[in-house]
Amino acid sequence: MNRKVISVFAITALLLTVSCKKNEPIGPPPPPALPVTEKTATTPEMQLNEPATPASSVKPTDMAFSEEVYDFGTINQGDKVNHFFTFKNTGANDLIITRALGSCGCTVPEFPKEAIAPGKTEKMKVTFNSTGKSGKVEKSVTVYANVPDGVKVVKIKANILVK
Repeated sequence: MNRKVISVFAITALLLTVSCKKNEPIGPPPPPALPVTEKTATTPEMQLNEPATPASSVKPTDMAFSEEVYDFGTINQGDKVNHFFTFKNTGANDLIITRALGSCGCTVPEFPKEAIAPGKTEKMKVTFNSTGKSGKVEKSVTVYANVPDGVKVVKIKANILVK
């Protein structure tokens, strides 16, 4: 082995032994912490003269559907039917829909992916596949967005006749 490597091991072992006996940390002591004041703050994140905006003060927007339940009426088993739910951004901020989920695989929503400006009206298409279903059914679509409760729910209904 190289003498330098052995020396490094020997010095490290000596320091560990000495520091363990004294119950002190290895190496020089850390520099004393400086209090952060307006004079010592050097980055915008460290500035103390501006209060942080709490998340609760950011107002969520809201959305209102023109109808929350749509009834397809009587349809035949195997039919695929569509309905467009119209909604409006009734808040003061952009409405952002992050996802929309049907209550089962037979109910598929398609929603706008871009931000919806305050006051703007948009549509969400919901496709229902009645294959394998019969009788009266009710399905829901949960819309996840930056609204007060985080979700809005719309429903579809149908009476499915077996062929």
